[in-house]
Amino acid sequence: MKHHKQNRETFKHHLNSVQTDATERQASYPVTPRVIRRNYALVSLLLGFMLLAFTPLFHSCQFDSDAENFVELQKPAEQIDIMINLYGLNPEEIIYVPLSSSFHYQIDADGRELLDIQFFLDGVKLTQYVSKESVYLENGAYDNLIHDLTVIVAFKTNTSSLAESLGLEAYLGAHEFKIKFLPEESQLNLRHTTDEDGYLVLEWDKPTGYEVSSYDVVERLSDGTGKTIKHIEDPNETSITIKDYVYGSKRYDLVAYIPNSREIFSGEDITIWSQTITDNDITLRRSSAKQVKVAWVNKNPYPARYVLEVEGNEPVFVEKGKSEAIVTVGNFPSRHLRFKLYVIPESADPKDYKTLVYNYNIAEFFISDNTMFNVSKAGVTHNNMILQLQNNTVNSYSLPDMLFVHSANHNLAIHSRALIRANNNGMIAINDVDYRIHIYSDYLLTEKINDIKLFHDDFQITDNGILMFTHDNGKQLRLYDINTGQQLYNKKWESERQFATVNIKANISADGKYVLVYCKDFPFESDEDLWIEIYETGDDYSLSLKEKIVIGEIESVFFNPTNNNEIVIKNDNDEFSIMNLTTKEKKVFDGRLVNIDQFTGNLAYIENHHSKNPNIIILDKTYENKIFNMELSEPIWESVTPYIFNNLFVYNAMYINLSLLEEWKQ
Repeated sequence: MKHHKQNRETFKHHLNSVQTDATERQASYPVTPRVIRRNYALVSLLLGFMLLAFTPLFHSCQFDSDAENFVELQKPAEQIDIMINLYGLNPEEIIYVPLSSSFHYQIDADGRELLDIQFFLDGVKLTQYVSKESVYLENGAYDNLIHDLTVIVAFKTNTSSLAESLGLEAYLGAHEFKIKFLPEESQLNLRHTTDEDGYLVLEWDKPTGYEVSSYDVVERLSDGTGKTIKHIEDPNETSITIKDYVYGSKRYDLVAYIPNSREIFSGEDITIWSQTITDNDITLRRSSAKQVKVAWVNKNPYPARYVLEVEGNEPVFVEKGKSEAIVTVGNFPSRHLRFKLYVIPESADPKDYKTLVYNYNIAEFFISDNTMFNVSKAGVTHNNMILQLQNNTVNSYSLPDMLFVHSANHNLAIHSRALIRANNNGMIAINDVDYRIHIYSDYLLTEKINDIKLFHDDFQITDNGILMFTHDNGKQLRLYDINTGQQLYNKKWESERQFATVNIKANISADGKYVLVYCKDFPFESDEDLWIEIYETGDDYSLSLKEKIVIGEIESVFFNPTNNNEIVIKNDNDEFSIMNLTTKEKKVFDGRLVNIDQFTGNLAYIENHHSKNPNIIILDKTYENKIFNMELSEPIWESVTPYIFNNLFVYNAMYINLSLLEEWKQ
């Protein structure tokens, strides 16, 4: 019997020789490990190879035997085919794998039992997490080099020979894969810009160190799902123009697919934020009694169109290229009407605006008529300005557009009844909590001229430098020199009736030439106890009585600011009259007087001010022609004093330029 014996040491020698070959190849593939962040998604990859050939380690044995149960064994094939499934990947090309990941494989040896499997990365044996299904590439490093991944396997021959049963017979073979590790950091550098037409452009870099087969640009929807808006087959195409992004917050995902890999991709996302349209970007102006012109500034470059919704009204589809709209609202004053500004793509059908909504593409505002804090404490200057007194400042606005001009600190302690007065020369007077009147040269509060002790909340200043106020519970009238603080004149009223007193209300003309005093004998017994006295001031500021007129019960009386020969008499809140002092002609009006505009001479009053929707009436300076008539949204409260300045109607801290309305007839 001839017996060709090959022992276990011979088997190990063959295995070691394959390992040695793998180790010798290591020198040509240096490894430079580095730690970087992973910014892309990775999916487990099934790797393998096809049609590996293996050579048996043993030759056939021959021996002589006379035994009847002797069986001649078939000599095993010199080589066998082993199937390794790559699931569509090509083992002959470079395979891309992630750093520090499991390398999965499936081997089909046609029923043969796997005896041993070993992996070598550039000749270095991988020892951790090696199984019949995967190996962990713990020593991987991104270095933009091609690496050798060697697999050495041993299978049973299935000959049922004694050699096989003793582990002295097996198929042994090896195969190499060419692999490249992917960087943990994405190299796409996804960013955004705009094109020459203002449309959003997403652009990125083509990665270096690995190939890209295609891209997907995915729009992240508000419900969290994604919608692919473009699939790009050309890996050299590294930008996309998006014409449907216009406003708000929008996330886009970029997916770069890598060839000869299994569900491996590199990805980045970017969230686009537009500049928010705020209240400062909105202007509101009444165009008519019941309509408001809303205009806005969109600070973003993306071409858009708009739909405007106002609660309780039909949507307004704004003309393409326009950023303003006329909306129907309630009567003046309107308070806190909510409206929504939908910003949609320029090419979109505005009627579909509800379906085009995504994250934060709606700007919400509250519509109200223009407001001005504490306007009841306002004074008017000669240079067409209105002054607003606040706790620490005097703010000035131009009329009638109410554009802010200047703010000056007064550093006074004021109370809720504090007043600011201005004469036609621009001098300013403010009273404080200590009943002192502080006089300044101008609305800038450039120079403080004087401060004078006052004994009453109300006061007036004239163009010729007179300060006038009442004293002693309305029994005295005092005139002071603004510049010196010296008292110029003092007059006290005494009743001609025993046990009666005279209370007065006084008004002085803007030029300081005339003083009007309303006298009330208390307790009064007849209309004879209620009268007005008209005085003329002399060169020494003394008062000389020109006329006494019995007038009966009234609320107040004052000079027409545009005509010192006329006095305005407020009987009560339901009636007032204007009397010519020369002719004694009197015109009576039903309604609550607002005032006579000192700029235009127009007369304003409220008709039916007790009703839910009263009317404001504007007459020209002849008091004969009605210029304007507008229904208001609320009653005129007794505690609120309305004004009209240069056709600017001010009520309860809100204002409107009447001359800009369609209904204005002048």
